[in-house]
Amino acid sequence: MRIAHGVAWTRSVAVACVAALAALAAAAHASGAVAAATPASLEEVIVTAQRRSEDLQRVPVALTALSALDLQQRQLDTLSDLQYAAPNLAVWPVVGNSMTATISMRGQVEPDLLPTNDPAVATYLDGVYIGRMTGANLDLLDLERVEVLRGPQGTLYGRNALGGAISLISRKPLPKLEASLSASAGNFASREFRGMLNVPLSAERSALRIAASHVQHDGYGRAVLLGAELSDADTDYVRTQLRLWPAPGWTIDLAADLTSAHHSSQLITFNSAFGEANDIPAASGHPEDQLDNYRGNAADAIKDNRVGPFAARIWGVAATVGAELGIASLTSITAFRRLDLSIRDTDLDGTPYDLAAVISRDQSEYQFSQEVQLNIAGAGGRSRWTAGALYFSESGALFAHNANLVPLSPAENLTRGIAENESAALWLQLRQSLSSRFGVTAGVRYNVDWRRLISRNAALEDGQEVCQLDPSIVDAPGVCQATLPVHRFSYVPFTLGVDFAANDAEFLYAKVSRGYRAGGFNMRGGTPVDLLTFAPEHVTSYEIGSKTELRRRLRFDLSVFYSDFRDIQLGEDVPDPIQGTTFIKQNGGRARLIGGEAELIAYLGKLRVSGALGITDGKYLQLPPSAGIVLSTPLGLPKTTVSAAVDLPLNTAAGEVLLHADYAWHSDDGSPEFQARCRCHNAYGLLNALVTFTVRGTGLQLGLWGRNLTNTRYLAQSVDFDYLIDTIPGDPRTLGAQVSYVFGRR
Repeated sequence: MRIAHGVAWTRSVAVACVAALAALAAAAHASGAVAAATPASLEEVIVTAQRRSEDLQRVPVALTALSALDLQQRQLDTLSDLQYAAPNLAVWPVVGNSMTATISMRGQVEPDLLPTNDPAVATYLDGVYIGRMTGANLDLLDLERVEVLRGPQGTLYGRNALGGAISLISRKPLPKLEASLSASAGNFASREFRGMLNVPLSAERSALRIAASHVQHDGYGRAVLLGAELSDADTDYVRTQLRLWPAPGWTIDLAADLTSAHHSSQLITFNSAFGEANDIPAASGHPEDQLDNYRGNAADAIKDNRVGPFAARIWGVAATVGAELGIASLTSITAFRRLDLSIRDTDLDGTPYDLAAVISRDQSEYQFSQEVQLNIAGAGGRSRWTAGALYFSESGALFAHNANLVPLSPAENLTRGIAENESAALWLQLRQSLSSRFGVTAGVRYNVDWRRLISRNAALEDGQEVCQLDPSIVDAPGVCQATLPVHRFSYVPFTLGVDFAANDAEFLYAKVSRGYRAGGFNMRGGTPVDLLTFAPEHVTSYEIGSKTELRRRLRFDLSVFYSDFRDIQLGEDVPDPIQGTTFIKQNGGRARLIGGEAELIAYLGKLRVSGALGITDGKYLQLPPSAGIVLSTPLGLPKTTVSAAVDLPLNTAAGEVLLHADYAWHSDDGSPEFQARCRCHNAYGLLNALVTFTVRGTGLQLGLWGRNLTNTRYLAQSVDFDYLIDTIPGDPRTLGAQVSYVFGRR
């Protein structure tokens, strides 16, 4: 709770942290602590962004690679935290659904969560595609690294990598004994426990690795009328991996992960209402009241009339087989994932009136994928071929009961249906060296999607369920179900580029690439017209970049891009003879996106300084009259993202003190028209810090941490219901202490 005792407790912890930092600094000074005499330097970073192991500075992709140490020092615990370390990346929460990640990269985003709407940025866990945004906000526990690839990645990563791809790569089992355990406590009664155990099962033939975490804290807000907490957390995560070495050159990785989350409703605040919506208090018997009384974008004590539970269970299993076959390597990835989500009684407006609410939402997702990758090094290593095939299938069932305001006429919609999707792809990419410094890359992919929808949409009118499907499309008279015919889409992403190593320190590249986002059905519709599918959208991106590394002391990467965005999937309200109006997607319009990224890492003695800048400017060039959109710029920005971090190790007689601080800034979000309507999403910056002390000769580490140290009030997300805008405040200042122990890791 950000009230009364919560504020007092925060101030007390802040004072304690400052005092502890001062004591550490004094101790370091007294013991003659100095930066180590041997200068620090950059290490070579190996990435697999192009489905093979390569030096980061020789990959012709705008790419951010975050190591396990980067994740730890910058306190990046979940996928949504990555937006504060990678440029031109934004990850927004979703009203009522904490396990969902709405990811925007270079202005490409999909805000709607229906099983028929695909994300614009692809997410992968150890090579396994995560098909839905729901359930994508994964824990970053025990990862080897995270790779954030910007720009269309359709050739190697397939559909829905329109804005880019995020690849999470876990640490693999090793044939040695090692373990770690950490515990953390802070304000809002936060408690975190993280652990890892790696055990060799037989000499050089098999090993088991288990990593687990528990995260819990009290609510960041409170529903004062109901005396209930909001935005609390209680999440468990575990990942188990078994690695086998059956023969020289062969590996088999068997993995399973499970996330279980339970908490109360999110803190969602009222921003504004329009038209007849403002008459709701009077129509509800409270003429003395008005909705402006509940305005409070960053408030933490609100007057919800509903607070219900949230529960999610997400799990997956995967088998990865790798074989080194001379000049070729073969990889097979077989995976299955499932999500079950339940939401009850979630207030979406932050007022005592039911302007918008989730009465219930049950969603389940199943996906199966089989991928085969083949890498061949030919012509003395001058040519490198990457080929692959993929089959992907998923089934998503949604049963949502929403209460929302059709001006002065309450309606309770029952959006119900099952989406069945299949996809198959073949791809080939060649990187050919024409000289010792000059090379070309060409790749193409052929992708086919099959989409089907079984709709059971209905509504409650005076407590009676009424079918919302046109009688001409139902499976049988009197049955509220319509099984729509399968629709097929095909498209051909490609990439073509050149690269030039000017010298050992400078690498230059230029490329053009095209990516696609899958089409789908309009799940909310009820007639043959508004249930029709929307087609894939595509982006053609032109990019040039440079990667520079000087004497292992300075690394500077720069990229600029121009993207031509066409067949945009636009949302609009259309007349519906059954439902009155229906929100659907249709293709149309064209936009351009211009921007770039710059990333820097430098060592000044032992002081490590890093920073990143991202700029994306978007503009609609063409919009169909039916779109009903008046925005001059596409949503999905902020226009500018900035991040910076500093790390300074200090050696003492007792051990090493590591001082870390980082800052991230996001500019105003959304178009000028939306800002004028919403008066929200102003620019904000977040300051974090971490101080650790590692006892010399042991694996014991003590630490103090703080997030959002300036207690900045900001908005993490807003949702426009046309007649209502609600907002989600960002997390408040959190402070705490941690202790950890590592055994066996060097």
